[in-house]
Amino acid sequence: MNGWILAWEKRYAYSMDEKPSRRGYEGFSGGLSKRKLSQEDSVSNPRNKIRHVARSFSVLRAHIGRLTALPLHLEHLRSLKVSDLYSSAELQLSIDRADNILNRKEQPMPSINDARILILATDGYERSELRVPYDELRKRGADVKIASPKAGSIKSWDKKDWGDTVDVDLLASEASVDDFDALVLPGGQINPDLLRRDDSAMRIVKDFLNSGKTVAAICHAPWLLVEADALHGRDATSYWSIKTDVKNAGANWKDEEVVTDEGIITSRSPDDLPAFVSKIVEEIEEGTHKRRAA
Repeated sequence: MNGWILAWEKRYAYSMDEKPSRRGYEGFSGGLSKRKLSQEDSVSNPRNKIRHVARSFSVLRAHIGRLTALPLHLEHLRSLKVSDLYSSAELQLSIDRADNILNRKEQPMPSINDARILILATDGYERSELRVPYDELRKRGADVKIASPKAGSIKSWDKKDWGDTVDVDLLASEASVDDFDALVLPGGQINPDLLRRDDSAMRIVKDFLNSGKTVAAICHAPWLLVEADALHGRDATSYWSIKTDVKNAGANWKDEEVVTDEGIITSRSPDDLPAFVSKIVEEIEEGTHKRRAA
């Protein structure tokens, strides 16, 4: 592993003649090399190795300042064997994680007080799964709007029967991902089943997924993520009855109150709403995430 760090540092932090390079730190994605290390890279001149590695990490710390996520990423790298770094899957995972960290640092971090959040729903949404995020996020200062394929108002499902209604602010066909920082998807059995068959609703879901902005789905709402083909290879959870659907979509299903994977948040049921709302706030304030297109 030390040999790999030395090779990376020589290539990107300093020139090969040991004089400081003006290029400085350019990100892990450029520095991760698939080439096999030579014996010279691994064992040559221990004193130079120590000096190079020390200087390299000094450059990293100076460049990213208060960034707290990087040490966790470095721990992941240290845990890998050198042979793992030549695995395309491990290599791409490391590149993507580092890029996300650096991109978040370069972009201004949004505050929940300034956040604009879109809730997408239609008739049959589980009442608490819309009302609780709507009320709690507004209490924290966010501007929250409700979009639906239908105009006017939409009717909730309250546990075992129809409940009250909520007014729709804009049509799904008129909503733009550029106007919001996050998308929240309430569950209920009827609501997501209707939405996943609606082109305007699925366009919004896919636009948010492709943008890297926060997407939060609870209970049966991960059906929409399945429809968007966004869960393959990701950690996720859902209501227990659609666990098989989520797993068949390629997700690593977890029985946890809230699961997050690159800004995609999922929870199981109304019992998880406090954790669900807290994670929405956290992910919004982290900024956008680099992830594959849906």
